[in-house]
Amino acid sequence: MFHNLKNFFGPWLDRAASDPTMIPIFFGLCFVGIGVFFLARQKRLAHDCTAQANGVVRGVKRSRSKKSSFFTYTTTFMYAVQGIEYIKEVSSNSAVASEGEGLTVFYDPSNPERHYVLEYKQNIREGLRYILFGVAFIAIGYVSDL
Repeated sequence: MFHNLKNFFGPWLDRAASDPTMIPIFFGLCFVGIGVFFLARQKRLAHDCTAQANGVVRGVKRSRSKKSSFFTYTTTFMYAVQGIEYIKEVSSNSAVASEGEGLTVFYDPSNPERHYVLEYKQNIREGLRYILFGVAFIAIGYVSDL
């Protein structure tokens, strides 16, 4: 397997060794790929999760890691499908809802555990953020090549 990877990446690694501008372009393409993955995931969820339920926020917890100055808000919410209650969490960098508020939950009718919350468009934001970083890295690579 390693031999196949060496054959695949070999020409690129040879060029990157002689042309350092390829490194930010490579990382940029990786970031764009990750962003496209997040957007495709959201599109797949929107396609599969066609049923709708009303959810209720049970709590919002604000936390911050010791190494970061940014807060993360973890929202715990509940929704019910055919009498079965599902308790889930979603994280965001901003508090979108507070305890007791309602949320719109879209779920997959064949698998109600699979869901997304309309008010939290996390996959879209993350995808666009990665694509933006990727484009910036690619631009840096091209500009430094001039």
